[in-house]
Amino acid sequence: MSKLSVPSLSCQGAGIDIELCVVPGLRAGTFRLQDSTDGTTIASIPTDPTSCPDQTFEVTLEYPRTKPDRSISREQRSAPVLSIQATSSTCAKAAPSRVLRLERSEVHYGLGSKDLAEMFYAPSTVSIGALN
Repeated sequence: MSKLSVPSLSCQGAGIDIELCVVPGLRAGTFRLQDSTDGTTIASIPTDPTSCPDQTFEVTLEYPRTKPDRSISREQRSAPVLSIQATSSTCAKAAPSRVLRLERSEVHYGLGSKDLAEMFYAPSTVSIGALN
């Protein structure tokens, strides 16, 4: 488990499965969750860093200790969990605190359909550019 609150790169999962990295954004308290194999951004924390400039986030990535067992259903497999603790904000579109269970495709981990539908931490070209 790694807790990030200072600007530093933290990668986990090497030798177990796909390695995931939590990358700090330019603005303090913003982050990207990235697949280190090809740089794919899995989550933008927050999705729109310009909407609530007073809001910051504390991110904890918990990675399984064992490789996922592909003989059981996807819902039952161990998966990385991304906990996002958001500070309070007076903004109308403030992002909430969330625990995201990352789902595995054949190539990448990604947000589940429910998390994508809520769009609080979904990556987009604009959000990735803003966090960079």
